[in-house]
Amino acid sequence: MGLVLIGLGIFISLFIGHWITRGFHAALYELLFEEKGPKSVKNLTVLIKSIKERLFGEYPETLKIYFPTTFGVPNWLIGHIERIFFTLAVTFYIPGTLVAMTGWITVKMVTFWVAIIGAKTNGNEADETNGNKTKKENYAKTYIALSTCMISMLFAVIGGLLIKWGIDLIKGG
Repeated sequence: MGLVLIGLGIFISLFIGHWITRGFHAALYELLFEEKGPKSVKNLTVLIKSIKERLFGEYPETLKIYFPTTFGVPNWLIGHIERIFFTLAVTFYIPGTLVAMTGWITVKMVTFWVAIIGAKTNGNEADETNGNKTKKENYAKTYIALSTCMISMLFAVIGGLLIKWGIDLIKGG
């Protein structure tokens, strides 16, 4: 039973976590930005339907373009690396794991925010010439990224706990 839990933990953390995180990200982005511009998600069933379509269907070309790279590194690879790291941290009960997760999310969001608003490197002022519509889109993109990151970390925690319980079963019987 312990080996089953270990395998299930790895599978949930890496594969299910990637699949659901990517589907949620694509669905939320599509709901907010496709064709009609930013709009609020007023109906949870619309979001769930869109997530299901992104999980089990093809990605539209516009969304395939949206999944970019960060400094030449594919975002899905960064997601896998962070889930592996935090799955292991939870598995081996490393003190401060929650603080590290929070810090990592903060670093990612600050870097994302600086990149998305086009902050100047020679001063403290951000480039505010994009207009209100772009500012609202930037806020929306930031919250999409934050939500997606939190979901990714959730799967790292679930996977890590399952692996820990599997190891405990093997050691303790």
